Amino acid sequence: MQQWFKRLYRYGRKIYDLYSEAQISFLAAQTSFFVILAFFPFVAFILTLIRETNLDDTIFMQALSNMLPASTYILTLQILDSARDNKNLFISIGGIAAALWPFSKAVQSLIVSINRVYGDDRHHPLKRVGLSIVLTAAFVLLIIVSTILLLFGRRLGEIFFEYLGSPQSFLRIWDYLRYEFSVLVLLVFFMILYKTIPVKKTRLSRVFPGAAFSTILWLLLSFIFSTVMNRFFKFSSIYGGIAGIILLIMWLYWGMHIILIGAVINVLNLERVHINIKRIKK
Repeated sequence: MQQWFKRLYRYGRKIYDLYSEAQISFLAAQTSFFVILAFFPFVAFILTLIRETNLDDTIFMQALSNMLPASTYILTLQILDSARDNKNLFISIGGIAAALWPFSKAVQSLIVSINRVYGDDRHHPLKRVGLSIVLTAAFVLLIIVSTILLLFGRRLGEIFFEYLGSPQSFLRIWDYLRYEFSVLVLLVFFMILYKTIPVKKTRLSRVFPGAAFSTILWLLLSFIFSTVMNRFFKFSSIYGGIAGIILLIMWLYWGMHIILIGAVINVLNLERVHINIKRIKK
């Protein structure tokens, strides 16, 4: 047992050393700044698309309320309500165009940050821009597909299971798996991130530890900010109307920390694999 604690301490020390060496606090702050700039116009665009198609946005808003701190969710509602008065899809398209630049810059910052964790930043500037465009498009597509599945998933499943002749079976499966689906989407997102961004390419299975860590910690962070922080810390009484912004900044800042520490775990896992390979060759 004591040996296990020593190994855990050494592993934690390695994470901390690489964390300090890569200046993760600075990189997380830089990346979260651009994500914040893109957040509100992007959410407004998704919501406008839902309303333009005359769909019920209740499920989407419920998912948003589960993910965001209460003060941030209220602030988001206020911004969306003011945007609702302008029921113009072209204005929303302009909003998403404005959101794409900071989102692309956030992806570029993430590319630099993760490669700095790996100790290798050989990306040519043009290649980095090209990769950021591809990843931005992929992430936007992933968010849109997730939103579509969130809105239509139950109905599509009902149609499919009605065709098979067992609609009640689907309802039980859906009630059980709808939360697991969001976890799976998050895990896939992180695996894509850790597989495509580093200059040092590796197998998909070797980025799984960092992706699993980031998924679990991100869900825990969202739970803390959406539940614990609201219950025990009265940010609105301290910061007033800007409490939502403060909490959003903190949530995204620590979220970027989690993503970069996930990359640190993958680096340490990769080093361990290489050491084992060398031992086998000897």
